[in-house]
Amino acid sequence: MTEYSSLQELTGQESGIIVYGVTSLGGSMDGAEAIIGNWSSIDGLPRLDPLGITLIGLHETFTATESPWLQDIGAWLAMENGKLPGGINLIYDRNDDLKDLPGTPGGMWNIYQSGEEIATVIAPEGWA
Repeated sequence: MTEYSSLQELTGQESGIIVYGVTSLGGSMDGAEAIIGNWSSIDGLPRLDPLGITLIGLHETFTATESPWLQDIGAWLAMENGKLPGGINLIYDRNDDLKDLPGTPGGMWNIYQSGEEIATVIAPEGWA
C-alpha cells in the first residue's frame, strides 16, 4: 500500500470530513469524532489542537484504501434534520459546512496506521 503524508495528497482536495472511530467494518458510530475542515496545510492527519481552536498535524504517515463513491454523504452519516446522530461527536466545523452535506456526493477512503483502520475520510464533490 502507498504511504501518504497528508489528506490533500490522498484526496486531491484541500478540505473534507474525517471521522475517527468509524470503520469499513460497519458497526456502531457511537463514540466517533468528526472533523470538517481545510487540511491543505496539515502534514499528517488533522487533529484538533489542545485548545480546541484549530486543526494541527502530527507529521505521521498513513495508508488508505478507496471505498465506493458516496451518492449522499448526509445519508451515509445518518443525518437527521441537518444534524449528526447522537453517536458522532462533531468536534470541529469552523465554516458550518455540516448543513451542506445532505444530498452531496463524494469520495471515501479508509485510513490505516500500523495496519489498523482508524478513520474514514470523505472528500465532498465540488469542495476545494
